Amino acid sequence: MGYDLLGGLFFAALTPLVILGFVVFWIMTSRERRHVEDTWETFAARRVREYVPARGEWPNRSSPGVRWTHDDVVYELTALGVEANARTRLGARPRGRILGSFVLRPAATPDVSEQPAGLSTRVLDDATRRAFLGFRQRDDVVLAYRRGRVTLEWPGRECNDARIDEAERVVTAVVHAVEAAFRDAGRRMAS
Repeated sequence: MGYDLLGGLFFAALTPLVILGFVVFWIMTSRERRHVEDTWETFAARRVREYVPARGEWPNRSSPGVRWTHDDVVYELTALGVEANARTRLGARPRGRILGSFVLRPAATPDVSEQPAGLSTRVLDDATRRAFLGFRQRDDVVLAYRRGRVTLEWPGRECNDARIDEAERVVTAVVHAVEAAFRDAGRRMAS
């Protein structure tokens, strides 16, 4: 009987602490998300871009986003994942699209998976690769072209305007490279 009483007291003392832990976690997560939403809304307003607010309630809340068009290319900035696994993604759809896909992940020597073989070599020139590696800053950054869409993804929910601008420059360089590869393929088919 003594152990039952001790176990009951332990759980009676532990339950409020567990509940308090969940409340503190929820408050911290809400603050972080609110900070990202406010930062991106300000970023969009300063640059005259469309801000897409987060919708829904926890746990089914969507992420905020920013959309804009530059030179007939639509860009979309979004946040993916939650807490420690959160990532920022900047995507764009080139006007001219080529068939195939590639994923570039930095390492000591950049790791490329591609289909068909040689696609990334045709699309990514040295300047584009340097821009990508310069953006990396030792983060787990992924550059991909899949289904006619260029995406650049990096860890965290980005709140630094300069980092977002640099990501836009990298994505724009890849968009131009994809469009150039599309035009070259069209010229080769015409000859």
